[in-house]
Amino acid sequence: MNPKVVALIVAAVIILGLAAAAWYFFLKPKPATPSAVIPVATETPSPSPSSSLKPGDQVAVLKPESGQQGSGEASRSVTPSRFVMTVTAQLPNPPAGKSYQVWLVRKTPFAQFPAGNLAQSGGRWVMTLDQTRDASPYSEVVVTLEATLDTQMETRVLTGAF
Repeated sequence: MNPKVVALIVAAVIILGLAAAAWYFFLKPKPATPSAVIPVATETPSPSPSSSLKPGDQVAVLKPESGQQGSGEASRSVTPSRFVMTVTAQLPNPPAGKSYQVWLVRKTPFAQFPAGNLAQSGGRWVMTLDQTRDASPYSEVVVTLEATLDTQMETRVLTGAF
C-alpha cells in the first residue's frame, strides 16, 4: 500500500476517534438527574399573647375599625387575686403628638377605663395590665389613637371582645 493512503487512513481514524470522544463527553445527552428538593417555607410563629396561654385564659382578636388599619390580639388570665391582660398589635406609627391607648369596656352597666398605653417593641405595639382588681366583666377591648390621655376615648383604631 501506498504510504500516503496509509497515512490518510490513520488520520481519518484519529479524526473519527476524536469526534466520537468529543460527542461522548460533551454532546451526549445527560441522564435526567432527580430535581433538587426545595424545602417548603413554613411560617415561624411570632411572639404573641396566645403563645403562652394557660387553660382558662381567653383571647380576643382585634380588628380595625372602618377606615383604620392594623390588627392585634389581646389575651387575659383571671384568677381570684390577679387580672393580667396583654395586648399585642401591628399598627402604623402614630402621628406626632399622638399615642395608642388600650381601653376596657363593660356593656351593662356601661363603664370604661383606660388600661394603659401601647409601647413599640420589636416592630409591634405591646401593653400588659397586671392588677389585683378583677376586670373580667369588661369584655370589650378597644385600641384608640389619643392626643390627650384622659378618661374619654378619641379615635377608635382596633376593637375586639373576649
